[in-house]
Amino acid sequence: MRSFWLTVTFIITTLPSLLCAKGQVTPIAVAVSNPSGWERTDSVDVDSPFDVEKTHAVVITNGKVSFAGQVVGDRITFVAKDIPGKSCRLFWIKPVASRASSRLSARSLTLENEHARVSIDPKTGAVSDLFSKLAGKQLVPKGAQACTIEFAQAGKPSTVKLEQVDLIENGPARATIRSEYKCGGSSLVQDVVMHEGLPRVDVKVTVDWQGTPDAELIIAIPIALKDAKASFGPRIGTVGYDWSDLSNRKEGVTVIGDGNFPITADGSAIRLIVAGPGTPRTGMIELSYSIFPHPGGFNPSLTDQVIDMLANPLRGAVASNCPAE
Repeated sequence: MRSFWLTVTFIITTLPSLLCAKGQVTPIAVAVSNPSGWERTDSVDVDSPFDVEKTHAVVITNGKVSFAGQVVGDRITFVAKDIPGKSCRLFWIKPVASRASSRLSARSLTLENEHARVSIDPKTGAVSDLFSKLAGKQLVPKGAQACTIEFAQAGKPSTVKLEQVDLIENGPARATIRSEYKCGGSSLVQDVVMHEGLPRVDVKVTVDWQGTPDAELIIAIPIALKDAKASFGPRIGTVGYDWSDLSNRKEGVTVIGDGNFPITADGSAIRLIVAGPGTPRTGMIELSYSIFPHPGGFNPSLTDQVIDMLANPLRGAVASNCPAE
């Protein structure tokens, strides 16, 4: 492990002199490190080394192929592929005049990449379409919706009002649809996020909770799988993350949360208990969860790998702070 970080430090400290000699405008090197013990492909964010006022699009190369990066304020995000375990890989970022093409698309309220398609119902803000290209299957049951907000008081369902739903981020590396709700005196924001090249769907939730002692807030994810069996955790070695899985012998879906709330499952749905009788009556609640469709039955090792990815993100460091002209 020590030699790994020495290698990263060497790359970061020596490349600036090679790349930025005489003030020339060159692609800027980024070292992406993988803290896990196995090869990974995942998203990574780095500080932009370019003038944020002038740089609106970037392209990434690993020395062999080029692909899209995305400028997000003073940060750049992209999907780094095939990073060896306990090691790092170099990429180069270059400003371009227009966004590069990618296999991620966002049309109205539908996000799609090479692995999945997600559509949001404009009337409810929930997921009306979750199609897994890996399984070749629609995972939302007919007539149902996923990522639905259920609010109850004294055990009785109460009104959940959708305030608005918008495509708030439409880039070649990441796209996001935001749904905003009112639940009694509380407000909730749910962001559904898709990345280019990744098979999972990430969801981020922020709640301004003003619930009464008998109020309960749940996110429900019904899954269309015949003869599905429920499994749930957390597993040994995944402290801080909770998960549930519904699978049959052919395919399945795992939902993994950041551990701030329990996740339950039965044979037809996975539910995230966001707030309940034990929740403080007021305050901000922030949580995230990921929906991971997978081929085949439940695989504990695969679940552990996905949790490891979420718990230990890839790390990116710019090898030079020389700005582009």
